[in-house]
Amino acid sequence: MRRALALGALCALWGGPLAAQTRGTFVVLSGSDTVSLERFVRQADRLTGSIETRVVGRTSRVTYTVHKDSRGRPVRLEYSLTVPQRGLSMAALDLGRDSASGPVMTAVRPDTAGGPNVPGERESVFRGAVPEGAAPLLYPLSFAMLEDLARAAPARFPSTAEVPVFSWGIQGTGAATRILSRVDARTVVVPEMGGLRLALNGRGEIVSASGGAITVVRGGAQEIAPSLAAPASAPGRAPTPPMAWNSWNRFGCRIDESLIRGTADAMVASGMLAAGYRYLNIDDCWEAPERDAEGNLAVDSARFPSGMRALVEYIHSRGLNVGIYSSGGTRTCQRRPATLDHEARDARLFASWGIDYIKYDNCFAERRPEQVRFRAMIEAVKAAGRPTVFSICEWGEARPWLWGRQLGGQLWRTTEDIRDSWLSMLAILDQQVGLEAYAGPDGWNDPDMLEVGNGRMTHDEYVAHFSLWAILNAPLIAGNDLRSMSDSTRAILTNREVIAVDQDWGGRQGFRLRDDGAQEVWAKPMSDGGWAVVLFNRAEETATIQLRMSELGLGTPWWKRLLGSRGRRSVRDLWTNETTETDGVLSRNVPAHGVVMLRIR
Repeated sequence: MRRALALGALCALWGGPLAAQTRGTFVVLSGSDTVSLERFVRQADRLTGSIETRVVGRTSRVTYTVHKDSRGRPVRLEYSLTVPQRGLSMAALDLGRDSASGPVMTAVRPDTAGGPNVPGERESVFRGAVPEGAAPLLYPLSFAMLEDLARAAPARFPSTAEVPVFSWGIQGTGAATRILSRVDARTVVVPEMGGLRLALNGRGEIVSASGGAITVVRGGAQEIAPSLAAPASAPGRAPTPPMAWNSWNRFGCRIDESLIRGTADAMVASGMLAAGYRYLNIDDCWEAPERDAEGNLAVDSARFPSGMRALVEYIHSRGLNVGIYSSGGTRTCQRRPATLDHEARDARLFASWGIDYIKYDNCFAERRPEQVRFRAMIEAVKAAGRPTVFSICEWGEARPWLWGRQLGGQLWRTTEDIRDSWLSMLAILDQQVGLEAYAGPDGWNDPDMLEVGNGRMTHDEYVAHFSLWAILNAPLIAGNDLRSMSDSTRAILTNREVIAVDQDWGGRQGFRLRDDGAQEVWAKPMSDGGWAVVLFNRAEETATIQLRMSELGLGTPWWKRLLGSRGRRSVRDLWTNETTETDGVLSRNVPAHGVVMLRIR
C-alpha cells in the first residue's frame, strides 16, 4: 500500500497555495474541513482539473478527474502527479458510500535515479473508510519529490522536514508527520515509510533505496486551488490532429521501396495530400535483421535497395513529410532491431535521413517503465535537432493520456491495435469515452489508424468509422492501398467537411453526449460557436434518432419564445451536403451500423 503525500503538504513546504488557471466553476477546498466532492462536481457530469507548481527548478503537475453517476453522486476519482524527467504517480479510486478503494501506482526513472535498487514501478491497492459526501484528494509521493525534500531540508529544516499531510475525508488534527530525516549529507531516512533509507549523490539525487514500507498517512488539510480546465498547451508540431498514411493496416510486413514510392505518388494524384494528409509513415519491417557493424540501425537492402535517405528525399520531393517506426524495446513487434538503449544514436540517424514523424512502439520492453523509455527517446529526438512529431504507441495500458503531453509526445495511442472489423471499431470507440479532457492542440488521443477501404466492413460502417474518428479529433491515418482505392473509399477519406470537423479545435474533443443503448449521440463544440454532431446507430436495422437543441445548450430562452422568436438553426448534413433548418428538435433516420453527421450553426 503506497505512501501518499497530500497537495496541502507540498503547499506548506514550498510556500503557500499553488497557482491555477481557471475556467468555469472555481472551487477552493481549504483549512482542515472535509473534502466534499458533491460541492466539487455539482456543476458538471465530469470535471478535470490541473494544478502546476515549480519545485526546486522544475514544474510538477497534478491532474485529477471526478466522475459522478446519473443521480449526481461522485463515484470515481482519478488523479496523477507528473514530475518532468522524473516520474509519475497515479491512482484511480472508486468511491462508495463510506469507502474508497483502487490501485495506486508510482513510476520513477531508475536510470536517472542512478541504481538498479531504486524501484522503477510499483502498484498496490488502497482501501480506506471515507465519510459520506467526502473523498480523499491525494498527492502521491514519488522519489522525485523525496529528492526535492532532501535538497530543501538543509536550508529550511535543520535536521528534519516535518509537514502535515492531507486527511482522508476527516477533519485533521493538524499534527505534523515527519516525512524525512537527514542522517548525513548523503543519507536520508523516511520514518513514516517504515524507515526507508535513501542514499544520495553530491547533487542530491537518489542513487539507492533500501528497506522501508510504503503505507498511507493521515494528517491535516491545507489550501488547494484546483482548475476545472484541462492543461493548456501552446501550438507546436501538431496544433491539429496529424493526418497521414501508414503502411501497417493493409500491408503489415509486406513493404518495399516500390510500394512506398508508389504510395507517395498516389497520395498526390488521388487528392489525399490536397485534403490534408501530409505524412507518409513507414511502419515496421523496413529494418535489416541486425544493426550494422557500427551499431546503427540498418535498412533492409533487399526491400529498400536505394537506402532510406534516397527514399525520404523522393517522398519530400512529392511535397510530403515522412514518418518512420521503431520501438522502445530490444526488438520491434516484428522482432527487428529496436531503439531501447540506443536512443541518442537512432534519433541522430533519423534526423540525418530527414524523418519528420516517429511512431514509437512498446514491444520487448524488458519490464522497464513506459515513461522512462518514451521520455528517453523524446529527449533524444529533441537533442537531435530536427522538429519531429512523436507518436507514443503504448496501447493505453499505462494510461498515456495522463503523461504523454508532459513527456513531449504529440499523440498517444489509447488502445490495442485496431482490426478491419465492425466489432473492433466499436470496442475501440467505447474506450474513448471519458478521454476527451486530455486532448487539445499539440497533444491528441489516438484511437489507432483508419481501416477505411480495407474491405471487411461495409460502406456505411466505414462512413461511421471515419465520422466518429473525426468527431473525436483523432489523428486521421489512412491504412489502405491508395494505389488502387475505389472512388467510394476516396470520397470517404477526402470528405473536406468531415475533415474540417476533425481539424477544428473548439475547446473540447468530441464526446458521447447521449447513450440510448443501440443509438448514441456524439457531439463536439466548434470554434465558430456551433456544434458538430454524429447520430450513431449500432443496431441491425434503421433507427430514428432525435436531438433537441437544448441538449447542446442551443435552445431558445423562454423569454425569446414569448416574443415570438423560434431560434432557428442551420443544419448541414456532411455526407449528403443538404442544408436544412431546425427550431428546436431535429430527427433523422440513421441506417443500420451507420451515422448521420451534422454541422449545426
